[in-house]
Amino acid sequence: MKAWLPSIRIVRLALAAAMLAAACTATTIERRGPGGRACIGRADDPLGEQTCGRFIDLARRQLDMTQPGHVAIHGIEVYLDPSFYDPGGHGVFVVARLDDGTAVTYRMSCEVISPEVGCPAQLRTPPKAASAPIGSP
Repeated sequence: MKAWLPSIRIVRLALAAAMLAAACTATTIERRGPGGRACIGRADDPLGEQTCGRFIDLARRQLDMTQPGHVAIHGIEVYLDPSFYDPGGHGVFVVARLDDGTAVTYRMSCEVISPEVGCPAQLRTPPKAASAPIGSP
């Protein structure tokens, strides 16, 4: 009995679908599109130094509160949430990378109250547990 082999047309269609899916889910690290990195420590950060600091501080407090005695934090990154749209605020994912190779992700948002107060950070969903070891970004 002959083994079934897909036709060239099916293979091309599958390849085109995979490429389209990859293009739709791709994000940029240099914060150029939805899902891109939002806080990279430069004066031109899209969220601004104060807002980035609020997200990072809230992530540190949450991690200390939910996992007392956790291993040291290797780094914290803030990414724009592509599913969040509010012209008066921001939605982000904050990733706290730990020295043991795990990471904890928090989904946060803020709404601009006034120029004086700015954009106070708040959790949008409960924190997720630490992930399996991951590679560097």
